[in-house]
Parts: sequence; structure tokens; C-alpha cells
Amino acid sequence: MTFYVLMKKLFKDIPLSMYTAALVMIFASCGVWYCTVMANFYEIAQSSGFCFTIMGAYFLVSSNVIGGDKEPVKPIRAALSSLFLAIAVTCRPTTVVWCLVAVAFIVAGVLKLRRQKSEKSAYIKYLVAALLPFVVIGGAQMLYNYARFGSFTDFGIAYSLTINDFTHTEFHTQLSAIGFFDYLFAPPSFTGEFPYVQSTLSKLGVNGYYFEATNNGAGLLFRALPTFFLFASPFALKYVDKEKRARTAVLFGLAAIIAPCVIIASIWESGYGTRYMMDFAWQMLTGAFLVMFLFYRNIKGKDAKRIYEHLLLIMMFACLFINMGLVYAYWYPGSYVAGAEASFERFGRMFSMFNT
Repeated sequence: MTFYVLMKKLFKDIPLSMYTAALVMIFASCGVWYCTVMANFYEIAQSSGFCFTIMGAYFLVSSNVIGGDKEPVKPIRAALSSLFLAIAVTCRPTTVVWCLVAVAFIVAGVLKLRRQKSEKSAYIKYLVAALLPFVVIGGAQMLYNYARFGSFTDFGIAYSLTINDFTHTEFHTQLSAIGFFDYLFAPPSFTGEFPYVQSTLSKLGVNGYYFEATNNGAGLLFRALPTFFLFASPFALKYVDKEKRARTAVLFGLAAIIAPCVIIASIWESGYGTRYMMDFAWQMLTGAFLVMFLFYRNIKGKDAKRIYEHLLLIMMFACLFINMGLVYAYWYPGSYVAGAEASFERFGRMFSMFNT
């Protein structure tokens, strides 16, 4: 629904095939598959944070803080956005980054009211609606943290239920570099045996202990090839109206590039877990599709656009092949396990051409 609202606001003219392919790739690459297979303590917390973050994003976009200046800003939807984003933080503290990004979008809403020459009461109503849930739920969470852990900002890291002692973990840039490489840049490895895709998780030769929650590494740039369009985002600004370029660059940069990089850098002490992609992957890929569609809209010639459409469909099938192969390898590690033979056989037959 979040993606649908974005497309409805910004790219009504995009063909259905491209819209569908993009949505399929976001679903395949978001990382949620690494939580659906089990319902352990961390998976439940992260899935919940993932759920409420997306709900918050939906109501934020549909509150009309972005889009045409003729669309009225909707305070109730802004309030629901803040409510769900604040709840997301109580599920998973890492999502506080998206609350900070949401504040930038809230400011964009204020600027939109200014351009619409709204009355003072409209500003007050909007700001109260947009910020009150952050204050109430965030304040309650901070009081809870203080009562239980002795600090307003301590979410209980000293009591983390893991084998890694976070309280004595020291920051090293090399450890963050491992996350950036494996989450974004690591190319997958292909074999002649089902499921044909293998993990390429690398510790970059760093000495010392580095926790691996899931050994299922392959960078988002290769899981979903359109992610490469993020590198072209500065060039896409020329297709944005001059009066909108500055705020578009700020909001897009925060949501699609800066916030994801901050999250990747911040989870270094937790080690590597493919499920952590739920915190940033769909946002990055959504931003990449916005850039991709902006270029598509400005291509001249029907043949060129048709080639563009076909390339996206090819990327979609490659995305499904790589992601689902890695997901199968994670769900059923090692050789065939009891009860999984039939699933492997059916899935393998879909790609039997690779064995000929």
C-alpha cells in the first residue's frame, strides 16, 4: 500500500508490468523471509518493528506531506504515522532512525502549509497531531528504560539474550565495513547444484570475533539489480522541477541513502544477520525504483521504453532466482532434511534447464 500510494502520487503513467515487477522485487528482497521461518524472540521483535515501520510510512506518505501542493495535508494520517513509528521503536530500537527521518517529512508538511498560505490554527493542529504520539509513546518508553535499566536511553543492551557480550564490545570501523560489504556489495555465488545460489558472507579478513546470526550473505545491489540506480540519483534531479529540487534531494537522500547507511553502521556490534535487511532494504529499493521510473518517464521513443520495460522484467526474474535460492538454503540448511525432499524437488524442476 505504501508503494501504491507513492506510485499514485508520483508515477501514475508507469505501466502495470513495471509497477508489478518493482513490487515483487521489494517483497523478495526485503529480508522478511528470514523471520517467517521461525518465531523466536528476536524474529518476533524485528518482524513487529518491520510491520509498524511500514504502517507508519504508509500513513506518512498518504498524509500528503509530499506530492502536489493542491493536496491538503491530513493531520489525522500524520498522527497515525507518528503513532505506528513510535510503536516500532518499542519493538526494535533501531527503528528510531526512521522516526528522525519522519520528522524531516513532518517539516516538509509545515512548509507545504506555508506554500498553501494556511491559517495559524492549521499549523497548530498539524504539529500537535504529528508530534504528540512521539512525545507520549517515546516518553513512556524512556520512563520504562529509566525504571528498569537506570537510563532513559538504555533499551537493555546489558541484558541482551545472545552469546555476544555487547557491554564489552569495542567499535572498530572494520566491523562496520563488514556490514556494508555483505549487506550491499557482496556478489552471490552460483553453483550447478540446487538451489544454485550460495552465500558469499565475508569477514574481510578482520581478526577477532564477529557474530554471524545467519550465514546467508549477498548484497542488496545483486539481490535486486535496480538498487544500482541509487548511484544515479544525483543525475535524476535534473528531471525534478527547480523549485522542488532542494526538498526532494533532502527527503530522498535521508530516506533512501543516509538513514539506511546509519542503520547498517549502527548494527555492527550485533554482527551479521540477513534478517537485519528488514530495517533498511525496502526503503533503499523503493528509492531506487523512484529514480529508475524518473529516468523511464523522460526516455524518448517507444522502442527505448519497451527495452527498459523488458530489462526490468529480466531483473525481476533474476531477483526471484537469487533471493528465493538463498531463502531455501536458509530454511533448509545443509543437505535434504526430512519432509523437505518434495519441496526441493518441485522447486528444482522449475530450474531444470540449468542442469542440461
